[in-house]
Amino acid sequence: MITTVSLFCGAGGESAGRELAFEQLGIDTRRFTGLALNHWDLAVGVHGRNFPHVRVVQEDITQVSASDFGLRKIDLLWASPSCVHHSRARGGKPREEQQRSHAWEVVDRWLKVADVSVFLMENVPEFQEWGPLDDNNQPVKARKGEYFRAFVDQLRGLGYEVDWRVLCAADYGDPTTRRRLFLQAVNDGRGIHWPAQTHRDPRKIVGLFDTPLPAWRSAAECIDWSIPCPSIF
Repeated sequence: MITTVSLFCGAGGESAGRELAFEQLGIDTRRFTGLALNHWDLAVGVHGRNFPHVRVVQEDITQVSASDFGLRKIDLLWASPSCVHHSRARGGKPREEQQRSHAWEVVDRWLKVADVSVFLMENVPEFQEWGPLDDNNQPVKARKGEYFRAFVDQLRGLGYEVDWRVLCAADYGDPTTRRRLFLQAVNDGRGIHWPAQTHRDPRKIVGLFDTPLPAWRSAAECIDWSIPCPSIF
């Protein structure tokens, strides 16, 4: 039996991706026990409707740990901590350190409490720049990335092999150019593997020795243009 846990689960995007991956790997999705946590009642309700076979709980990540759910062994732990106080989209607005430190909570309350084989984390690319804030709650430029490096060092200190990359969803067949940081930490002896790119930016010239790939998909492919719709303008 495979045990999975999804922290900051939202409506279940990660849960959907995990089940698709399991199916591609030939893993019977009925042979796993799933737990999902989120602090927002609406997200918990939607996740429960989308994945009735996964136990979803409304909890604050800072208040519970693996032991509260009787978990000693977790095969796959996924976390998507809040990105709002890391993202550049926040502009010059003050950051809040408590919101930025949820990654530490994951380590202390889950990786140090349960035997986790694979830990995956997703966030905005700016998460790599995580560091201390000044008196005005703005990032200290000279110490950019200090906390992120400490976070990675702590994972390695727990015996994990760690690697991370910023990936563009369009490079893998999704009709969106969203870029996100993905971090893998594994101790199952199988090493870290990254997916091969399946699509290419049509604006870039294909090199003579590059593998020919289809161009990025467009969002227009997902829209049923036969449905009448008033203009937003």
